[in-house]
Amino acid sequence: MKPPPFLTIRERELLPYLASGANRSQIADHFGLSEETVKRHTRNILTKFKAKTIRDGLWDISEYVTYFGYPVPMYDLYAHSVKSHLIYDADSKVMVARHEHHFECIGEQFSKSFFSVFDGDFKAETVKIDGVASPYSSYILGKKTFETTYAIPKKRGERFKRVAEVFFDTSQSVFNDSYSSTWSAYPAGKIEFSIDFFGARLPNKIWYEVQVNANAIIDPDVLWRCSKNSASLKIDNPKTDRVYLIRWSW
Repeated sequence: MKPPPFLTIRERELLPYLASGANRSQIADHFGLSEETVKRHTRNILTKFKAKTIRDGLWDISEYVTYFGYPVPMYDLYAHSVKSHLIYDADSKVMVARHEHHFECIGEQFSKSFFSVFDGDFKAETVKIDGVASPYSSYILGKKTFETTYAIPKKRGERFKRVAEVFFDTSQSVFNDSYSSTWSAYPAGKIEFSIDFFGARLPNKIWYEVQVNANAIIDPDVLWRCSKNSASLKIDNPKTDRVYLIRWSW
């Protein structure tokens, strides 16, 4: 998703009506405004979405309404970028994952963020959020969720970074094929996901997979690079329903 523009509350109120095809007179009557006022707001909205007409900007406007619709948005955050990097040391049987999110608050304010880790073949031994070891707040079907509360709530338009580090114990791994995954729990501009292998033992094969509801799909937007001891993928405008996996076999 493209970075959402900063809209006033009135512009956010008008947006769903513009996206639905309501005309200036209908919107003016609904909100008790003059048509000239609606025209001015519409012009400002189009400028912010870099569109000449509603039709030109309909895709971006509709996407904004879906994710950040006023007054109850589906999401309060937009991730300008998600960077996930893993280091797998086969000799010490330790894997460390670092997930860096660059957020912008889209809602009126934001006080809590959530980060999730799945225990599969590898067990997450320690998780640090912004350098602080954190206990998980819930554990359901192998999914550990960690909650971060901000003492000073983030304000609309404020940008901030969150770094989550996960330390996995791979010594109990019983499968020949393994994987790690990343996804964006929030609308995002791009995802970068990479892994480096160290030690005497390197994978025989490395490949990637994109899944929706645990079903593999073909995603033409993935840029994939791979060598004998490293791999990376990049995705611009990733979908929130997709999980990106890097797989390997020994």
